[in-house]
Amino acid sequence: MQRSAIVVFLCLLLIGQSRAQKTQPRVYNLIVSCTCEDSVGKGYARALRDLIAKSPRYDALVDSKENRKRALLISVVTLPLGDDSYGSASGAAISVVFAFDGAFVSQYVQTCSDSVTTNCAQKTLDSLDELLSQP
Repeated sequence: MQRSAIVVFLCLLLIGQSRAQKTQPRVYNLIVSCTCEDSVGKGYARALRDLIAKSPRYDALVDSKENRKRALLISVVTLPLGDDSYGSASGAAISVVFAFDGAFVSQYVQTCSDSVTTNCAQKTLDSLDELLSQP
């Protein structure tokens, strides 16, 4: 009796493990290239890199010619809004381009204030998630 219960338990455990392995999400390689000279842009870039590092769905790679062939590139350019003469702009216009192996995939522009850079970076990852979920 005990032996059959152990066999059933082990079978259920193996079935559960094989199903869990099948449902693991794909991990995407990402490179973040940022021309972010203003204070808001720098905060956005830091938040974006931090979110990618914490995400189980993405793996950050160093920007190199070799890696650009096997990773999705997130190219970011920011322009300060307001006075940035002392390194403290009130906001930034952020242009985000997604590309793969030199080919344009998608692009969008958003504005972001210095108090919500993490939310703006999360929006970038949400947009990427949406893009990658399309057939």
